[in-house]
Amino acid sequence: MQTITGSLAIILTTDNTFLLQLRENIPTIDEPGKIGLFGGSAKEGEPFEECIKRELIEELELDITKYSYNHFRTIKFQSIYKDAPCKKNIALYVVKEVALEKIQLHEGKEIISLAFSNDFSNPAISSTTRQVLEKYRTSTMY
Repeated sequence: MQTITGSLAIILTTDNTFLLQLRENIPTIDEPGKIGLFGGSAKEGEPFEECIKRELIEELELDITKYSYNHFRTIKFQSIYKDAPCKKNIALYVVKEVALEKIQLHEGKEIISLAFSNDFSNPAISSTTRQVLEKYRTSTMY
């Protein structure tokens, strides 16, 4: 079974919301057409922290070294990737105090800004994203 390693970010804004990505509906990407966190797969041998730094620059022109950010937790779970079972090993990061006017979308269809008071049961939100957001909302970090 293939193992997918990568990093995702909970991006908290200056107006007390967090940012999600409406993913393109391209069959060759993970969870096409779903709403998910920004981030992605690590290149071979790439550390989690370097992965999230690279992914957020590529996707949003967001240099997280200019913000307060930290590793939240790493989760391992079984999932589906390109219609085949896989294992995922994902590091989760929290980036704080990001101003919307400082970012530029380069991947995905749109940026979605939500409050943590929202119900995450919307089926358009990917199952991984729902799990991560619930864990964060119930953590001491929130």
